Amino acid sequence: MRVAYVLRYFPALTETFVLHEVKALRQAGHEVVVVSMGEREDSALVQNADDVPVLRMPRGVWRVRLLSVWLRGLLLGGPMWPDLYRLRTRWTASRLRALEVERLHVHFAGEAALWSRDLASELGVPYTVTVHAVDLFKPVRGLKRVLDAAERVITVCDHHATYLSQRFGVHASVVRMGVAQVPPLAMEHTDRHPLRVVSVGRYVPKKGMDLLISVAHSLADSVELRLVGDAPIALRRANLSVGPVPHSQIAQELRTADVFVLPCRVAPDGDRDGIPVALMEAMAEGLPVVSTRVAGIPELVDNTVGWLIEPDDPDELRRVLREAMRTSERVGRGHAGRAKIVGEDWTVARQAREMLQLWGFRDA
Repeated sequence: MRVAYVLRYFPALTETFVLHEVKALRQAGHEVVVVSMGEREDSALVQNADDVPVLRMPRGVWRVRLLSVWLRGLLLGGPMWPDLYRLRTRWTASRLRALEVERLHVHFAGEAALWSRDLASELGVPYTVTVHAVDLFKPVRGLKRVLDAAERVITVCDHHATYLSQRFGVHASVVRMGVAQVPPLAMEHTDRHPLRVVSVGRYVPKKGMDLLISVAHSLADSVELRLVGDAPIALRRANLSVGPVPHSQIAQELRTADVFVLPCRVAPDGDRDGIPVALMEAMAEGLPVVSTRVAGIPELVDNTVGWLIEPDDPDELRRVLREAMRTSERVGRGHAGRAKIVGEDWTVARQAREMLQLWGFRDA
């Protein structure tokens, strides 16, 4: 199968689940090319993406590549003054047509999905879209048209599938994201003071990291907090370290931790998570997790694999962190979380297999 992934940015440190899905499909013998509309600064921290073919939009002086598209259209009676959006669509379509691409897929139903709809029409091929979180709860204008035109709408959890049905009248298939690999051995839990807490994610309201920082500060003598991501350097203090790392180093950050915490919430603007892959990665390492009853998180996390609490409840978060200080409380939950990842196949391999099945590839 030949498929093009149309993405707003590639690669992106906070969207490595897309890279892993593409690589899994390529490893299964399918031809996948990425069409990237732009680049982000954090792409330098994404490793192992060099073997994925990427078609990037002409920018700056490279827009001269669009000249031939404009001239051809002009000769056929097209407009004198070119529409840059239309030129880019035709230019990209000509390259994907040469690659004999059979379908398009887009992650996030935002700007890239709007363009995918037009690109698919130009090519005469179907497109599918995976809806994640911000694209659903802070939607672009025209989202309903994007969803209706898609061959299939896919989403990452049952919670979102229900929301899509009730809000937009759209049936969505659920394909949960997964971990790239499960480590061969679970981490060992030992008695240690202070409790080392790790959280991985963007410093945005829906992640609840401000609450975590506040609670950790109130437990300053017994908690050491590490935020892996884009949290401001100014937040650093005696028991708090911050900063991004390449995705390949996140496993090492997890192995130095006692507990993983991501106290998600519904943000004031309505944004919320689906099921953060960071929770899956922590559980795969054998780390107990603390998270909240928001969106699809309860589909992964319960009180057997960690602690599931209400959002925006500092007293409850403080209580479970004190409970997590007891090694005996962490070990059982950590082993149960790892067993759940393995037993229920929360992996990228399963993720790619389900995508192929939805595309009608029966040998997946």
